[in-house]
Amino acid sequence: MIAALRNLLFPAICLACHAEIADQRKLLCPCCAGALVPLDPTSRCLICFSALIDEIRICEGCRLQRPKITRATAPFSDTGPAKELLERFLSGHLILKELLSAYMTFQFLKLDLPYPDRIVPVPESSLRRWERGFSPSELLADRVGQILERPVSKLLGRYSGDFPQRRLSIEKRKALQPSCFFWKKKEDLLGETILLVDDRMGTSATLSACAAVLSEGFAARVYGLTFCIEELF
Repeated sequence: MIAALRNLLFPAICLACHAEIADQRKLLCPCCAGALVPLDPTSRCLICFSALIDEIRICEGCRLQRPKITRATAPFSDTGPAKELLERFLSGHLILKELLSAYMTFQFLKLDLPYPDRIVPVPESSLRRWERGFSPSELLADRVGQILERPVSKLLGRYSGDFPQRRLSIEKRKALQPSCFFWKKKEDLLGETILLVDDRMGTSATLSACAAVLSEGFAARVYGLTFCIEELF
């Protein structure tokens, strides 16, 4: 009786399409939940995870200029229900970190990559963090670290003053320099496998720039993991 009254007065809303949901325990309607099909890694570049246009497993961009990142991956394209979920999370629905990080970890494990020695969140500028009130990458990194039972190290910072990558042209995004980032506390990463975590990637330039900084600590491999990847054609 109480549950029925609660559903009547406060119906559950799908976080992606905003349709009413009969079961308040669900975050998504059946349609949106069914549309969340993880990307097939075999159709993506072995380095930057961009969509392939031929049978060569490394995209033309990575063949011309090898990124510093060893390999990047994401469970979803930045479209449809996945994009809506991410935008909801970024706007303050922090409970979604559980769902997003679970999908991210599942995609990482599917690649059968080496387990990281530590997980490092991709930093944002102090101004951006102040505006938002939290760090999406840190929340996701903390949860991924709990699932994988690996420590999380907030090693990097980002200088204020640069524009968010999504507001820039593809050419300017690719030109992002490691000098935009700095060590909060430099550590010896000799031989370590590092997993960089962020909310979304586009050109993978941010991940690569962070990887370049971490290489100064002699990390052996640096992988990248996000929830969404923008399809830049």
